[in-house]
Amino acid sequence: MILGGFFSICLLPLGFLAGTRDNYILTGSFKSTFKSIETEEKIEEKKIDTEGGVITVISDKVGETIDLEESNNYNLFSNVQGFQSAVLFKLPNGMYVFEITILDVITGEETIEQVIQTESQINGIRNYVEQFE
Repeated sequence: MILGGFFSICLLPLGFLAGTRDNYILTGSFKSTFKSIETEEKIEEKKIDTEGGVITVISDKVGETIDLEESNNYNLFSNVQGFQSAVLFKLPNGMYVFEITILDVITGEETIEQVIQTESQINGIRNYVEQFE
């Protein structure tokens, strides 16, 4: 037991599936690790602080925010149910984090999920979007 409760690690597997005419290729996969503190009342996820981070543009084709239409056009975030938009931050420590807005179609509630990306994954996505026809 560690001060304040048990620590558990939740893995959130997500990936980018990019479509090219008749073929689909995985342009990058990632896992985001959140530490949770379990208390008698609730479980709190520790979010990455993106304040001080710089919004990073994947491509001028999508701008600062990848919206639902762009996601559908480039077949990005296709495995994220309720995807609404995504913004990429580069943090002062060099880490990249997507903040993805997700809409729960049943409750109408929007939530923001964070997904950590490597520089290699970002470059792969950038190249894919830039070369997309």
